[in-house]
Amino acid sequence: MCEPIESFMLESGIHPGAIDLENETQRLLSEMRLSLESASGALHMYPSRIALPEGPPPEGRAIALDAGGTHFRVAVVAFRGGAASIEYRASYPMPGTDGTITKSEFLRRCALYVEPVLGMSDKVGYVFSYPAEILPDRDGRLRLFQKEVSVPGSEGMVVCAELESELKRRGAAGERSYVLLNDTVASLVGAYVSSSGREYDGALGLVYGTGTNTCYYDRCAGQIINMESSSYTLFPKSVFDLRLDAGSAEPGDNLYEKMAASAYTGGLITLCAEAAAEKGLFSGGFAEAIKKNGPLTAMDADVFMRTGQGIFSDLCRTPEDSFRLRRVTELIYDRAAALGCVVLTAAMEMSGAGIRGPACIAAEGAGFWDSVLYAPKLRRAMDEFAGSKKRRKFEFVRTEDANLIGAAAAAL
Repeated sequence: MCEPIESFMLESGIHPGAIDLENETQRLLSEMRLSLESASGALHMYPSRIALPEGPPPEGRAIALDAGGTHFRVAVVAFRGGAASIEYRASYPMPGTDGTITKSEFLRRCALYVEPVLGMSDKVGYVFSYPAEILPDRDGRLRLFQKEVSVPGSEGMVVCAELESELKRRGAAGERSYVLLNDTVASLVGAYVSSSGREYDGALGLVYGTGTNTCYYDRCAGQIINMESSSYTLFPKSVFDLRLDAGSAEPGDNLYEKMAASAYTGGLITLCAEAAAEKGLFSGGFAEAIKKNGPLTAMDADVFMRTGQGIFSDLCRTPEDSFRLRRVTELIYDRAAALGCVVLTAAMEMSGAGIRGPACIAAEGAGFWDSVLYAPKLRRAMDEFAGSKKRRKFEFVRTEDANLIGAAAAAL
């Protein structure tokens, strides 16, 4: 145990020991109920109007769009004999990630990306990674963009209808039918469709990448509930969380996401290590180097923890620097995993999943599957708390292109 770093992070409030798993789970459950009953809870929860499929989708072909935190993907997915195959795929920069753009420019770019596949199907599943109220026709009304996507004036946009209007303005023939899905909901549908024959006691979706979100299947309501867990506000925050939030594009929004997701963990490590260096817990050379370097990234952290090399290593001037930076990184990811464990456990308790058999947790995102840091820590926290203490059974499920397959299945 590195006592100076442990003590510093405890005093700063960013140590995982600041998270009481039982208390935080019960508080989150209370807020989830409030959010569903009266929209007055400390997060935004949206019924998806989409049920879990009881069997394979009808045979056919559908267009799948995926507006994510970094990329806008376009695919054509075909279902034959219960199996999905992707017949076309392309990836573009997500509009609004390269600087502020207008709503009309956002729609223009999206339409430009979609036009090459319009002749391949008239059914469109649109994966949308941003908070949106799902309307009775399964379109959605945008609450706001997140993940540093800047499109002023887009709040309240009816996502599919306005894309269709832009396509028609540009000369697209025919009519298309749309289904809008949150990315977490789409991933859950895709994983469930792809695991036909496997029986689960309930189902949850988890996205962990640039951002993070969770959903669960509500048996009583017969539909998937999108938790929009990124927006949860009541987890205990450290001085570094408050600083990072104040410097973000949308202060006060997505507070849980800023405490845990890949887009922000590097920034938290940077703020914490800089402050620890000012307290004399790193060498003078490290303190000078990290100030000059600027914010680190989750990818930098992963390289360092895998290999001991990369930008993190270059900042260190002594073996003690390396050891202490590694400890800062471990503890910030331990806290992220503890928070993720709270969210998943609350979703399992809310939905009654994982009692008679394992619940399916459909996990999606490079931050989960490709990182050496988050997933092992989350699994350990879940085993110890949700498993041993709460007696819930669960299984993390990986499905390649789950959200594209789920979007196409919903469209069909």
